[in-house]
Formats: sequence, structure tokens, C-alpha cells
Amino acid sequence: MSNEDLKWVFLSHSNKDYKAVREVRNRLEEKGLYPIMFYLKCLEGEPDDSVLEMIRKEIDARSRFILCNSENALKSYWVQKEVEYIKSRKKPYEIVNLENANSIMNGVNTISKRSQVLLISSRVEMELTKRIEEVGFRTHDLNENIPVYNLLGGVEYQQYESMSYHKIVAILKRGYCLFLFYADSWRNTTEKMYLKMIISIVQNDGESMNYFIPVIMEKVAGGNVEILSLIPNFLDVSDYSESDKVLAIVGHIHKIDLMKNK
Repeated sequence: MSNEDLKWVFLSHSNKDYKAVREVRNRLEEKGLYPIMFYLKCLEGEPDDSVLEMIRKEIDARSRFILCNSENALKSYWVQKEVEYIKSRKKPYEIVNLENANSIMNGVNTISKRSQVLLISSRVEMELTKRIEEVGFRTHDLNENIPVYNLLGGVEYQQYESMSYHKIVAILKRGYCLFLFYADSWRNTTEKMYLKMIISIVQNDGESMNYFIPVIMEKVAGGNVEILSLIPNFLDVSDYSESDKVLAIVGHIHKIDLMKNK
């Protein structure tokens, strides 16, 4: 599944609210997401198992959902079946009140934020990235679209530091920040810079704290393990096998995300 495939968002709504749901659709499109909203005549008739099976297959194919709440939705057989199935499948969702513009805006912003993971690591993590995307997250690399800093060319270090800071601030406003710490991370000047930035940001922003996920990959004497262990989403997989580390991290991110379901 590609990052483009992960941009689809299923909208559970009553056909009677079609005009109001278009506001949710428009907001999602402004975020670069692809809303799916059905307006089918068959959903106005009596319950039909074949239609229900079609809806369930569509839900299984998607990773993000917005439940459009209204009086019509509460009375709709189809909406209630969709919501019941989405919850039973432990899918990430947000609930919006169609009569409240702020609820719509907040729901769209949050479902977009919950769908993204920025990975910071001194090593290439292809398998981990693949697994994270398989459970429905779009992944990003810190150095995407940032000129490379090095002694032989590229941007000045201070400029690179500034661009990195602003990107970390932006991603913590738009998604999760997964930071993997290896034994050599505590000696790496750039990674120490990243950690200092993030700690500063999350200490001053409780919301960002909930989206920062520090993971200890290897045991190390000293460092800032004690500080990191105070972060709510902290995870230590240093005693795990390599394959188990990947599974534990992916499961940890997925669990954190599902806890945000309202």
C-alpha cells in the first residue's frame, strides 16, 4: 500500500445529510486527503446482506474513518452498522458533529494528524517503515526536502539546524514523531540536537507530548534514558530480537493511535 493509498478517508454518514457532509469532504480535500462518501439508492431501501457485505469490504480496504454524527445518522440502520463494524475492527476514527463547524474542523485536523509518522533514526529502517505503512500510517523522513549538511558542501550547520527545528515543530503539529535511539545516538551531534529540540518542544506543549514516541533500540550507559522514560509514549525494546523490535514498535504506535478514538 502506497502513501497515496493511505490518504483515503471513509465517511460514515446518512444520505439525508449529504449536503452537510460535503463540508467534511471539502475540509479533507484541503488537507490533501481523499474522502469516500456514498450516496447510493440501495442505502435508502430495506436492509440487504449483500449491500452490507459490500460496505464491510470497503471499510476493510481503508485505514481512516470519520463518523458524521447527526439525528439522521442515529436513526440510520446503515450508519449504525458501519460504525459498529468500524469499531469492531479496531479502526482509527474521529467523530464529528455535522451541526458544529468547529467539531468538523477539529475532527478533520485530528484524523489527518493521526495518519502520519515522522521517523528519526541514524539507520535505514526499511522493514519498520514498511510495517508502519501496512497498518495505515503515512511515513516521512526528517531530511525529506531539506538540503544535506556536510563539511564539503550543502547548507551551513546553523541553517540546517534551523530547518530541522521548524520541520520537527511542523510534524509534531501534523503527526507522530518516532525517534529511535541506538547506542551511538547519544554521541551523535545531530541526533543530540534533534533530541534537545524535541524535549524543548514537548515540555512546552502538552499536545505535542502525546505525539512524541521515543524508543530505546540498544542499551547504553548514561544518555538521557531517564528523561525519555518520563515521556508517556516511551518504549524500550533493547532486549528484543531484531524482528520482535519491529513488531513491538508497530504495535505500540497502533495502540497509541487507537487510544485516541473518541
